Amino acid sequence: MKKILVLVGLVGISAWISIVHAKPLKTIALKCQVVDARCDVTTGNHGVKNSACALKCLKSGSVLLLRDSHGNLYIPVNKNFQPIRTALISKAGKMITIKGEVYKTKGVNFLVVK
Repeated sequence: MKKILVLVGLVGISAWISIVHAKPLKTIALKCQVVDARCDVTTGNHGVKNSACALKCLKSGSVLLLRDSHGNLYIPVNKNFQPIRTALISKAGKMITIKGEVYKTKGVNFLVVK
């Protein structure tokens, strides 16, 4: 058990270091849909028709993601890389435009919201 905890801790620290040392790819105005990870990733359900379900899942703790028109997923965070899900939950299933800096590390897209 100790070995697993140490391994998980090292992986977490490695990911944090790679994010901290990453440079933003660019600053953009991202046109995207606010989706929840549970429905979007596991079932592929997204879109306006899924708004009520997305809102329900987000309110119960599902991870909030942003999906662009190409299907790319972004995790919206503040400048300290803390999730900003609370500010966006009410927009579940809706299309929005949000400005921020894009960071990509180890296959994960982050949008540091301005």
